[in-house]
Amino acid sequence: TRDHLDYHGTMEEYRNAKLKLFETLRDPFRQRAVINLDDPYAKDFIAAARKVPIVTFSMENPNADIFVSVYEVTLFETVVRVRTPVGTVDIASLLVGKFNINNILAAIGVGLAVDIPLLTIRRGIEALQRVPGRFELVDGGQPFGIIVDYAHTPDALERLLQSVRELNPQRLITVFGCGGDRDRGKRPVMGEIAMRYSDFVVITTDNPRFEDPQTPIDDIRVGVEKELAAKQGRGEDGDFIEVLDRLHGIRVGVIMGDDRDAIVIAGKGHEKYYDMNGEKSYFDDVEEAKNALPFIEEFTKL
Repeated sequence: TRDHLDYHGTMEEYRNAKLKLFETLRDPFRQRAVINLDDPYAKDFIAAARKVPIVTFSMENPNADIFVSVYEVTLFETVVRVRTPVGTVDIASLLVGKFNINNILAAIGVGLAVDIPLLTIRRGIEALQRVPGRFELVDGGQPFGIIVDYAHTPDALERLLQSVRELNPQRLITVFGCGGDRDRGKRPVMGEIAMRYSDFVVITTDNPRFEDPQTPIDDIRVGVEKELAAKQGRGEDGDFIEVLDRLHGIRVGVIMGDDRDAIVIAGKGHEKYYDMNGEKSYFDDVEEAKNALPFIEEFTKL
């Protein structure tokens, strides 16, 4: 994914950096490689790790060593049935979202690679609590879902919104921005993705750092408008708004929430700060989403 293109420059250089890790694997008695067959560079990683035993996992390829044959994702849990070389196992995890199925498969792969019993692996996964800022649910008694997530790259945002869409919300409203002084090329791409999966998009800021806060919004808007035109051409609905202040952007998204909607607040997740002009001030997306809930009643009175 584009997570570290700020440092590597291109996907090829990023891949090459990761390949170096696999190329260091040379001891078949002490080292193992666990590889996701769904990764577009899987063959490269397999070739690089050829000197050690390899465990593969997949959501799409039944030829993988570890394969999920059945899964169900809700707002509250993820249930999977996984086929492995040592048997089939059913797991119910609090790690919600389809993308977390890959994390579960990877954990099984690592466990089996070091000879941990399958039932022990299952107990460990089922004991895991939700990770703050990763598909974190905000529950204030509202009749709609609020999800805070760290997704700040195109791939992560797409996987997040796909997972939420699979929950069949009445509407999907996405609040997000892109950090300043970082990979500018991802901004319009993320704008397209947000509008593609959402019924309404609130474009806001996300750690502007030393960049003009309006610039990332302008870059995102290019992609949003492009995808919105495509949706309208297909006869689909969609709209967006720009809110420069992230606090107000979150409030706008939450106030729009109605029965069975899903409000996604993406980009900062677990972070507890807002970085602007070299100063970091306290800011928490989860807290601000909760604080926005009382404004719903005030707004309905208008």
